[in-house]
Amino acid sequence: MSKLQTVILLNCGLLLAGSALAAPEDAIRPYASYSVTRDSNLFRLQDNPESDVLKRLEAGVDIDLPISRQHLLARANVSNTRFNRFSDLGYDGRDLLGQWNWQLGNLWSGDLGYSNTRTLASFADIQQRLQNVRTQQRAFADASYRLHPDWRVSAGTSRYDLTNSAGSQNYLDRTEDAAELGLQYISPTSSTVGLQLKRIDGNLPNRELISSILYDNSYRQTELNATANWAFSGNSRFTGRLGYTRRKHAQVAERDFSGIAGRLGMNWVMAGKTTVDAAVWREVGAVEGGSSSYVLSSGASLAPSWAATSKLTVQGRISYQKYDYQGDPRFINVQLRKDTVRTLAVGAFYAPWRSTRLGLNFQTDRRDSNTAQADYRANSVTASVRVEF
Repeated sequence: MSKLQTVILLNCGLLLAGSALAAPEDAIRPYASYSVTRDSNLFRLQDNPESDVLKRLEAGVDIDLPISRQHLLARANVSNTRFNRFSDLGYDGRDLLGQWNWQLGNLWSGDLGYSNTRTLASFADIQQRLQNVRTQQRAFADASYRLHPDWRVSAGTSRYDLTNSAGSQNYLDRTEDAAELGLQYISPTSSTVGLQLKRIDGNLPNRELISSILYDNSYRQTELNATANWAFSGNSRFTGRLGYTRRKHAQVAERDFSGIAGRLGMNWVMAGKTTVDAAVWREVGAVEGGSSSYVLSSGASLAPSWAATSKLTVQGRISYQKYDYQGDPRFINVQLRKDTVRTLAVGAFYAPWRSTRLGLNFQTDRRDSNTAQADYRANSVTASVRVEF
């Protein structure tokens, strides 16, 4: 753990310890949960799919603690996941977060935090029986200054580290150092619109070996975005980031990217019991396997939620995504991979008591690809119980 990460956690820990006795009700919520999932196609294979049953036991605590003008957020979660058939894939995971949303006077505010997660990588990209546990760490700090009642300037920095436990996947290990500057207009209703300039330096220390050639997938990405967080009414809010993105690689310039990218979202509360979240996007993102250093993802999603009663909630999600694997270093020698993924999920959650929640969720996924043997269909059913103390 770096010195910066240690300082962040110590600051959050001291503030939490000093205020625990005065914590409001429900600010500190310990919990335990257990879930069972049956997956019809665990390794996402086109032919001869293999099914399995996953059992997951979790324990943790969520903290959401306002202290005067400060706000502390923390999460500590440990989990144990086991597979009935493929027992060698079992692993212990974690999800840790410490974040301080600080306020200094009436003009200065910002965030300081650190997160650490450990989880099993998806089988969708590698399509093989391989235990690859990914450890992700992120440290971040930002500050904003209210230079005028209607205007705010901001600056921030972050570092993201990813490591893969499987030796065959360590070419995906990376460190991303990001810095950004922003300018925002603040409306009388606290809605905002603004401009953001962001740069990401991605360092991938392990070269990728393809056909006896070692490729350096390190890159530099620059973004200029228009941003918005606007409340049209008390029941609807629009959030968005849209702008120009340029990504340049250390090697094989033919796979560099430049173009429009962003994400637009809408949250709409209908009649108090029904909420609809919708989003459309076109983004440059990382992949978890294969020979591409990045993927251009575009798509749309719709996620309604209905509070049928005070104890029963029904949720759904439908999404359509296109993946264009433009980061392949063999750019000029091979047909680039293109995938289309469709997902439909429906779930119900019932709270027989205030501290207990029962869940049942069904999800179906389908991928169509121009790459041989990359198509698949998969269905999963998950039953879960969560108890807060």
